[in-house]
Amino acid sequence: MTEAMPPRGTSRIDRAVAQAEIDYQLELARGASVIASMLSAENVAAAIDETLSGFLGAYGTTDLKPFIQLLDQRLMARNRSDAAATLLAWTPALSAREAQEPSPLSARSATGSARVDPHLR
Repeated sequence: MTEAMPPRGTSRIDRAVAQAEIDYQLELARGASVIASMLSAENVAAAIDETLSGFLGAYGTTDLKPFIQLLDQRLMARNRSDAAATLLAWTPALSAREAQEPSPLSARSATGSARVDPHLR
């Protein structure tokens, strides 16, 4: 059995985005609403981190790019180009939560010794 050819001018990326729009309607609506409602840049970044980290945790990386593209479109439709720009700059390694709260076990002081969280004693 062969796969039907897509209409001329439809790329695999376009089909992936269209499918992601169907598959992740709830996550897109919630993410766009939460992100767009944030007033400060710090809160926007935290909401983006929460949304994308939640998506990665639930669905993995397979549809992350189409999800981000659709979320970007929804933020632009809400006149939040600032949030869309922050979204497009997001990377898991530089997420807001990691940047603000380094792990007490992996953080090292200038002398090379591990910092100990006083709450862990």
